[in-house]
Amino acid sequence: IDVNAYQETGVEGLYCLGDCSTSGFELTPVAIAAGRRLADRLFGGATEAKLEYANIATVVFSHPPIGMIGLTEDQAIHEFGKE
Repeated sequence: IDVNAYQETGVEGLYCLGDCSTSGFELTPVAIAAGRRLADRLFGGATEAKLEYANIATVVFSHPPIGMIGLTEDQAIHEFGKE
């Protein structure tokens, strides 16, 4: 389901987070954190609270294990330039 940075769908008052959203992360701790930010906005008065997805670590449980965080090389070049 397409959502913006605040888990809002195209329908007012309808939110989506976690695996079925377009956030790009299918990780339980990320969905929990996004849900907490949503609750902060809806019930806690923190109108600008949102989850920052830029530096979420992830791992592939393979042999050998692979871990990653941050930008890809192409994303870093695009954001900061070649040098």
